[in-house]
Amino acid sequence: MILRRMQQLDKALEVCKNALLLIENSSYKNSIDHVKFITIISETYLDQKKYDSVLHYADIGIAMSESLDYSIGHIDLLTKKGIVSYNRNKLPQALEYLHLAEDILINKKITQKKSILNLYYFLASCFYEQKEYNIAISYLKNTEPLLEEKDSRNIRFIDINKLFAKCYKVIDKKKESIYLEKVVALQAQFQDATNKTVNKLHKQNTQKLENKLKARYKEYVFFILLFVSGFLTFILFKYFRKQKNNKVRFDKLIQKINTLESKEKNNPKAIIIDDKKVNDILNGLHKLESQEFFLNTDCDLRSMAKKVKTNTTYLSKIIKTHKANSFNDYINDLRIEYALKRLKNDKKFRSFSVKSIALEIGYKTDNSFTKHFKSKTGLNPSYYIKKINSQDNDS
Repeated sequence: MILRRMQQLDKALEVCKNALLLIENSSYKNSIDHVKFITIISETYLDQKKYDSVLHYADIGIAMSESLDYSIGHIDLLTKKGIVSYNRNKLPQALEYLHLAEDILINKKITQKKSILNLYYFLASCFYEQKEYNIAISYLKNTEPLLEEKDSRNIRFIDINKLFAKCYKVIDKKKESIYLEKVVALQAQFQDATNKTVNKLHKQNTQKLENKLKARYKEYVFFILLFVSGFLTFILFKYFRKQKNNKVRFDKLIQKINTLESKEKNNPKAIIIDDKKVNDILNGLHKLESQEFFLNTDCDLRSMAKKVKTNTTYLSKIIKTHKANSFNDYINDLRIEYALKRLKNDKKFRSFSVKSIALEIGYKTDNSFTKHFKSKTGLNPSYYIKKINSQDNDS
């Protein structure tokens, strides 16, 4: 009924049809409440001007009302059939249905206000259309004792006063003005009451929506927290696994450095190769290694070939054969090995920034140093320095 008042007729029908489906399988079937729902659905179809549907439900409801001796339902549904005929401009047929309803109203002494207002209003409307204004007014006057201030929210109250004005327009202009003023006041009150109802319903719907959104928001928050928790767990797992792997690499690296340092101390390098030229070049390389020539930023194949008195092609070939490396890898290995040893043994050197360490051992940028250090050791220079410092502090 509220949805009808708001002119949300499709929604009103949906509610009614769902209710009727439920009633079919309940103890309410063929009861007065069943008839009431049929009356409401017929009223809604009437608002939509779907007259065949109105008549269909009205006939079902009338048969049910007669078997229940439910006079109010019988009157209302006969009135609806009369309204359909009135709207189809079949006035004699309309009056036939309406007079049948009037007979029940009088014989059963029905005092239900809504039934009386609707019946007398449409009887008056039929006589107005037949230009029998005094008869129309007499039916309208039957409604006046029933009308109260609170009925200002009933659209039928406005319709009755409008019809009074239309009838008096022909026979009494002064009374017409009185009823027109009343109509204007009633329309304002009706609109105000409708707005309040709409606002109340809107507030209820908004609250439902807010509650729904809050529930959905909580679900989203839960799943987001679950995802973040899982993601953080995964990150922590990766981090600790990386730390464990780095520790293993570091320990192996320290062991390797210690072994190299021990070998260098106990077994100085001795190069014995039959080919004198190759031997001279290798001795020259050994001398340059001892002089730490590889730490110069301008250390390249050309400068080193010049130092060992050969050409770049021959030097590159000898390094490939006897050092098992390309020239660049050979130099990078020397620099990283130097950095590892010095960082292990020189506390002051460890206090340098990574950039300063890179420049100190011949790299032009710290990125290049970090890349080659990690490639050879699997560790970042900063991690290696941190672990060495930690070891020193522990000891």
